[in-house]
Amino acid sequence: MNLANTLERLHPTKLMIVKFEMLVTQPKLVIKSLLEFLNLPWHPAMDKFMAEHMVEDPKHRLEGDLHTQSVNSSAKAHQWKTKLSLKQLNEVERVCEELIEKHEKLSMRGI
Repeated sequence: MNLANTLERLHPTKLMIVKFEMLVTQPKLVIKSLLEFLNLPWHPAMDKFMAEHMVEDPKHRLEGDLHTQSVNSSAKAHQWKTKLSLKQLNEVERVCEELIEKHEKLSMRGI
């Protein structure tokens, strides 16, 4: 986190931090923002890729989920939380609270 904070402070217009959870749960929004940040145009091949890899299938439950493997990527983003007890989740949150807050401030500003 210190490196990310330093880079953000020194080069605020050249750094964009993307949360994995956001990429897999809101891929269209994140990809659009990344392209804008990089000053790159949308390429027609991206429409084709998204049409072929965006799942709108009831078994995945979330419209527009990015699905490029045999599993639903957005379902995996938070799966680790289901493996922990409430006590363990609270401990992770307590120990990581400051880092999580810093990461949230740096992540995907403007979205």
